[in-house]
This record gives sequence, C-alpha cells and structure tokens, in this order.
Amino acid sequence: MVSRGGNYILNIGPRGDGSVVEFEAGVLHGTGAWLKRNREAIYGTQPQPFRKLDFGYATLKNDRLFLFVERTPPNGPLKLPGLQNHIRKAYVLGDPAQRLLQYNDAQDQKAIIAPVPLGGGFLPIVVAEFDGDINVVQPAVAPGPDSSVVLTPKTADRFYNMNGEGYYDSPTLRKEQWHFGVNRPGTYRIEVSYKAGKFARLLDIHVGARVYQANLNGRDPGPASIGTIHLEPAKDMTFTVTPALPAERGARLDVELERISLTPSDSP
Repeated sequence: MVSRGGNYILNIGPRGDGSVVEFEAGVLHGTGAWLKRNREAIYGTQPQPFRKLDFGYATLKNDRLFLFVERTPPNGPLKLPGLQNHIRKAYVLGDPAQRLLQYNDAQDQKAIIAPVPLGGGFLPIVVAEFDGDINVVQPAVAPGPDSSVVLTPKTADRFYNMNGEGYYDSPTLRKEQWHFGVNRPGTYRIEVSYKAGKFARLLDIHVGARVYQANLNGRDPGPASIGTIHLEPAKDMTFTVTPALPAERGARLDVELERISLTPSDSP
C-alpha cells in the first residue's frame, strides 16, 4: 500500500504491478458486497453495551442492536446477558426475504432464536430492535457464604492486542478484568494463584480505585499474597490485572492466572 497525496495505490499480485489474481479479486468483491449490505451496522454506531457475547460482538445505534455472529451456538440462541429492554423485533440485516426471527423476551433470559444455519453469508448480522434507551446490567461475581470472593478465568473479561507484534501475529492478552460484589464491610486479604513456569512478571493489580504491584515468579509455588484492602458493601466492583507501568504499548500479560481470592481477614 503506497500513499501519495492522500490517494492510495493498491499493488496486489506477485509482480506488484496492480494485477489481481482470481482469489484476491473474489475476496475484494466479497468484502465490498458485505460492507454494502451491512453498512448501517458499522457507520455511526456505538460500541456494544455488553462485556462479552458468546457468539461474537455487537454495535449499537439508537434503538437497534447489531449482532455480529462469528459463531452460532450449537443450540441456536444468541444470548444478550443483562439486557433489560423489551425486544420488539429481530431479523437478519440485508435479508431479501425480510424474515422475522423468534426471540425470548423474558427478564434475564433475553435471546434471539437464530436458525442453524443462520444464512446471510460470511459474518451475518442479526438486528434486535428494542424499546427505550439501552439498559444493560452485567452480572458480577457474587461473594460466597463466608463473604469471600473467588475470581477464575471463566468469569474474566479478557482484552487483547489484536495483532500482537506484527500484522499476521495472533492476538496477545494484555489485560484481564473481573466484576464482583461485596456483601459485608471489612478488611480483605488478596491472593493470586497462577500456573507455574519459567517467568518473573511485575503486574499492576487494580482493586476499585487502589493499585497494587505484584511480582510473580513462576518458580515459586504460590499463591502470591498481594496485600489487604478495606471494602464496603457494593454490587459492582472491578479487579483488573495488567503488566506493570511503565510498560511498552502492546505489552503481553504473559501470566496464566488460575484463581484470585479476596478473603475477609477474620476468616480462617
């Protein structure tokens, strides 16, 4: 790709002479057709209000959610966790037949019932129209019977560098984050368990507005004791782990966290 005065010259093909092989031409035409059919799901939209979706991701525009279906769940439903709004209509964007899809509008179980196969070609987009201003309440990890909080990889939100160190590199993990609740005031001990390995990593751990630094050594048996914090009852707090600052842009987390516990100091 060469830039000249704001115009772009695309050199494609083994000779770099602008010729396009049959496969490349098909890809370009297919991409253009997809953008033309789905442009309203991309331009002028807002990021999804969900922390994660098991089928892909979404964008938002006014009273419509655009659901980008990367993978259709085996049993069909496209679950919309925490959506509080009433769903009034669902359909595949650009479907010439304009077929309406079934949906579940029950509280805490809202989902679009997507047929298998869904149709719509590469990366189909399902539109869910809803009433009112968007209102999504995301679930948080609840404290246990002894008021301790246990955070595991299954309940984490994971954030990636999409291209790693280079354009063709696989995505690399840069941050893990949890939302959790606290049901009683007090001092809590923070411990981090991780998979052993040949590494030593300095991490920043954010608990609410407070920041701790943790030096994790993969040769130590663990768990690592991070410190203590006083917490008041709250329904939604955050626990975030990143490479310690000052870290270079795109730094990898490079630690396989297995379990994080916040335990009341008066617990055994």
